[in-house]
Amino acid sequence: MNSLPVKWKSKNFLMFILFFQFSLLCMIFFDVPVARQVTGFLYLTIVPGLVIVKLLKLDKQFDSLGVVLFSVIPL
Repeated sequence: MNSLPVKWKSKNFLMFILFFQFSLLCMIFFDVPVARQVTGFLYLTIVPGLVIVKLLKLDKQFDSLGVVLFSVIPL
């Protein structure tokens, strides 16, 4: 299994996204100041790009560096 989440099978990718979302919601609910900000920034920066790359099936065309560069959405 590849270490990059976008190269995982659909079920594992969905579990990764749901776990990341659940951890963000826990950080917001329990009001953990620094962890909430870091988790929120990583979630909003990386997850939408990973989902778009996975939906467009660009993960099969590019290597890991290309996928990472396409998945990070500039703010």
